[in-house]
Amino acid sequence: MESPVSSLLRTNSVPSTPQQAAIRDFLSSCQPELARLEEEVSRLQDLLSVATAARDAHKALMDDHQALLSPVRRVPDDILRAIFVATLHPTRDTALSGDEGPLLVAQICKFWREIALTTPRLWASMHLSIPGDDSQLRSAMIEVVATWLKRSGAVPLSFTIMNSRGFYDPFSGSEAVLKLLTSVAGRWGSLRIVPMVAVSLIPHLRDLTAEDVPLLEGLSTASFFPLAPPGAPQPEPQSAPPCELTGAPNLKRLFFSGPPSSLSPNTPWATIRRFNLSAPYGAMDESETFLFPLHILQHCSLLEDFYFWSNDIPVSFPAEPQHLTIPKLSTLSVYGLKAEQWPELLARVQMPEFRSLALLSAAIDYTWLLDANLRLKTLQIMDSAVRTDLLLDILRAQPELEELSLGYEPVLFLHNYDDADDADGDVPIHGDNRDARFLEWLIPSEDDAGVICPHLLRLRLFNFYTLSDALILAFLRSRTLLTHASFSLLRPRQLDVAAELGDETTRGLRLSTVYTEGSLMHRYSPRAGIYDGDGSDGGFTFRRSGTAF
Repeated sequence: MESPVSSLLRTNSVPSTPQQAAIRDFLSSCQPELARLEEEVSRLQDLLSVATAARDAHKALMDDHQALLSPVRRVPDDILRAIFVATLHPTRDTALSGDEGPLLVAQICKFWREIALTTPRLWASMHLSIPGDDSQLRSAMIEVVATWLKRSGAVPLSFTIMNSRGFYDPFSGSEAVLKLLTSVAGRWGSLRIVPMVAVSLIPHLRDLTAEDVPLLEGLSTASFFPLAPPGAPQPEPQSAPPCELTGAPNLKRLFFSGPPSSLSPNTPWATIRRFNLSAPYGAMDESETFLFPLHILQHCSLLEDFYFWSNDIPVSFPAEPQHLTIPKLSTLSVYGLKAEQWPELLARVQMPEFRSLALLSAAIDYTWLLDANLRLKTLQIMDSAVRTDLLLDILRAQPELEELSLGYEPVLFLHNYDDADDADGDVPIHGDNRDARFLEWLIPSEDDAGVICPHLLRLRLFNFYTLSDALILAFLRSRTLLTHASFSLLRPRQLDVAAELGDETTRGLRLSTVYTEGSLMHRYSPRAGIYDGDGSDGGFTFRRSGTAF
């Protein structure tokens, strides 16, 4: 239909009186056609709805049949069980939570639930965050733990017992849960107590002997009594009786906080593969020294990983043995040795397989590393006062190094300590002294034949704050052999490094860039005490704490 006022359409012109009458007549004449078109649209919409419903029903029928061809349906039950078990966290116990472990896979479908319920290994690992004053939560936990124990069949059990009250009132009100756990002590494969306090303080556990835990392979505990709450007078330092559980006949992994003398005389050192020894905070007399356990290590013929933490208590060596060999030790993490003690340690101890070293305590003098004749593949330094020139010399002396972790930026110089004799004093470090361009030394140049760390595969830098994202990007582009790169930065993000790399990350680089954030947990959670990290530790030899994975 042709408009009688086509010249006025889509303008701001005002129609005259005759034009207004013409417009009204035109609208009246258009009404029947509009009604016809609306009726046609309605008819077509009905046809479309019918066709859409038929299509959806047909597609659903096809999808149902297509699902029958899904490869996962042909996976044998035993393979599916193995896949389910592989979903469990590799380095910690499973929280009693619906977002992980068996409770997660059991939500997928009825068949998966049946498989999960009949896979004992899925239910044999438990992280138990025991509620503090909430009796209702504790009662609920008892029911859940009893159910998990029943479903775990007869396989060895792994527990982390997390006491939400901390050191001050260990496991008060938790007797029912602990009684339930000790009723299956004969199946314990691993036990971790958090926080680490003496087993003799824990109801029901204190009555166990080594004979009660024949399958126990991993134990994390302590030998000391708890501290008083903040503000209360601290008791005199005292130790608990020797921990009988450390004498478990099949023990392979021992994490112990306390003097070596508090370990059971029957500890099976010949079977130990991993040994973590730390001094208890505030539980030793200030006049005491913490003994570096050479007299124990001489019996550890299968030991592969040793972690030593003095907690700022002076360290001493036993008089004997003067010479020993730890044939399989490959990983060593140490906090508390002074610079002058390292040469003595390395002279007395032969470690033919030693390749990974974590230095965890602050020190100024690292020159002993230059003369140590080590062939390291992994080095972690948690110091905040390593001079750039010294660190570069250390790295040049380790041409086989594949993994490097640094806790802080190296410094350009040490304030008033350039010729210091006190190699272990505290050094004030200021932001303008940090070497923001340290990473440039690790960027190979075309005319540089002496590349530092030519075999570097994994780099992790944390607590850095002057290092720029632009320099990180330049470094990553220059090191095409890197498989893991992790940067934890105490500043806002400057660039999207992953986006800038683009397709370069597809070559196999696992990249993590984490910028400062913080959060607090105020309410009870079954995951209390669990820290899975931010992904930046994956693939590395040591955690940030210096403990080996």
